[in-house]
Amino acid sequence: MEAMDDKRIEHALSKLRRSSAMSMLMIAAGAVFLVGALYYSATRLTPLEQKIQALQTSEAEMSRKITVLNGELEEKRKELVEVETRLRKLDEALPLLQAGTRHLMSREYPEAIKSYQDFLAVSPDSSEAHNFLGYAEFRYAKSLEDPSAAKEHYDRARASLEKAVALQEGTAGRYRWAQYNLALLHFQLGDKEAALEAVAGTLAGSPAMVEMLCKDGQFRPMRLDDEIGARFVEIVDGVANARGLNTCWVTTARR
Repeated sequence: MEAMDDKRIEHALSKLRRSSAMSMLMIAAGAVFLVGALYYSATRLTPLEQKIQALQTSEAEMSRKITVLNGELEEKRKELVEVETRLRKLDEALPLLQAGTRHLMSREYPEAIKSYQDFLAVSPDSSEAHNFLGYAEFRYAKSLEDPSAAKEHYDRARASLEKAVALQEGTAGRYRWAQYNLALLHFQLGDKEAALEAVAGTLAGSPAMVEMLCKDGQFRPMRLDDEIGARFVEIVDGVANARGLNTCWVTTARR
């Protein structure tokens, strides 16, 4: 009887062991699953977290763009200040240009030259001022009796007029006074071919100037010159006729 009870007890214990082992396996499997679930949950962003992350990225990009834009605005502000400063100086220097023109018309050439030089110290890229200065130097040189002194001013006149022509290069719709005056200077210095070329360039770039040229007695010597007179007439009359100008005093001048 006791042996049977022992067997029953042993059987019950064995069954309990198997049950406990199975339970442990299930607990272990559950633990693995739970750990995996927790890891997946920890590494996976929720929709709200995704939106927050996207907003943070967008905010960072917007901040970068604002920084770049602020830099560009600062550069533009500096440029605007520079332009305003130049305009103010130019406005303050304008009386110098006007004074130079008054002196030039009064044949006060040294005073005119000084006024134009002072203006160019403020606005060195003014083609108009370089032209006025060159013409004042040219007229002053013609008035001098000393050949060496005259040559110095002729050289200065050439440099100023050529500078004015270079500054006007590529512009349209403007009178080409610098080239016009350079034609007179070249002829005065005996460079007749250069003078003729300057006349042609003036009228090609600004055909309307033929009306002024046809009334300008300074060009009469070109018309009367034995070497270039005929070609001068051909160039000027060609433009004058094209513009319906029937009478050109300069080209009809006689000895």
